[in-house]
Formats: sequence, structure tokens, C-alpha cells
Amino acid sequence: MTDTYAGARAVLDADSHIMESPDWLISYVAPLYRERFAALDLSSAGELGRRAEAMFAQITSEHDPLKLEEDVIGGPKGWAALGAWDPAERSRALDLLDAMRLGNTYVNVHTADYPAGAVRGQLRVATR
Repeated sequence: MTDTYAGARAVLDADSHIMESPDWLISYVAPLYRERFAALDLSSAGELGRRAEAMFAQITSEHDPLKLEEDVIGGPKGWAALGAWDPAERSRALDLLDAMRLGNTYVNVHTADYPAGAVRGQLRVATR
């Protein structure tokens, strides 16, 4: 097996998946010119644009940061991810990923027989 570009170093493949809302650009435009800009209009992209607008509307209405924190790596990606379009959440997501890297997280497996937790173990970064 060939090593990756990282050699023998541990690789944590988790991105912040930065996305922006359709109106993100307006806040960066000088106030003098802001009235000339509108939110990104995805409708000109046809069916794909309509699907993207519907998806964004659903994501923003159902967005629950506390729920998303439960599975930062395996959870939703793109606009639905924790911190995808909110800078404060993005900082929190990156802090959680760093806690995983430092070994400050654990797994607790719950079963019907042991609802408080059957197995608990610390997560550590794998080393060779």
C-alpha cells in the first residue's frame, strides 16, 4: 500500500464545507451600491435552480445546530452542515473537530437493556 501525500502523519478528512446563502454578497457591497444588487436568483438555472432554492428554504426552516453537533463528521454536508453558512456555527464545528483530534470525545452506545449506555469509550486519533 502506498502512503498518502501526508506520509505517516494522521489525516483527519473533515472540512468546514463553507457555503453561502443566496444573499451573502449583498452584505459586502458598499452601502452606496447595495440597492443595485439583489439576492442570487437561482431560478434562471431552471429545474436545478428551483430544487436548490427549495432545498435552501427547507434547510433554513429546519436548521437545528444542537442536533447537528451530535454528528459533525457523518452528518449533513453542504448548506445543511453545521457552520455551513453561519460563521459562529462554523467556529463551533471546527472546535468540535479539534476536540476529536485531541482525544476529548467519546462514544456511548445505548441499547434497550442498557438505556443509560452499554459501552463507553474515548475516541483517539489512530497512529501507525
